Amino acid sequence: MGSDPTAKDAKCANCGKTGHPASYRGCEKYISPKRQTRNINMGPKPNTNKNKNEENINRTVPEKAKPASSMQEKKETTEANRQPQLSIRQKKTIKKNANEQEQQKNETTKVAESTINMNATLKQLLYDNMKQLLEELQANLLQNILK
Repeated sequence: MGSDPTAKDAKCANCGKTGHPASYRGCEKYISPKRQTRNINMGPKPNTNKNKNEENINRTVPEKAKPASSMQEKKETTEANRQPQLSIRQKKTIKKNANEQEQQKNETTKVAESTINMNATLKQLLYDNMKQLLEELQANLLQNILK
C-alpha cells in the first residue's frame, strides 16, 4: 500500500507542481485534448472483392446455339449494312488526288528549304557588309584623329 502514489504525492507534468496529476483539469497549464469528430461516409461502400469482380468481368459466356432462321436474318442485315464497293473510276480519282497532294507536299518542302537557304545567305551578306562598313568607319576615324 505504501508504494502506491496518491494524489498528494503526484507531480504534474504540465506545470511541475505536486499535489495533482497532469490530467487534472484545474491545472493552470492543463491542455484539453481536441475533440475527435467522426467521419460519416454516406456514399456506397468500396468494393473489397476486386479479384472476384475482375474474374467476373473477364469471364466469357458461351453463346447459345441459334436457330437457322435467326442466322439467316443476321446475314441479310449485315449485307444490307455494307458500304457499296468503289468503282474503278472512283479508285483512280482517289489515287490521282493522293498523288497530287504528295506533289504539292514535295513542292512546299522545296520552297521551305530554299527559303531557309536564302535566309542564311542574306544573313551572311549582311554580316559581311556590316563588317566592311565598320572597318571603313574605323579607318576614317583613325585618319581624322591623326590629322
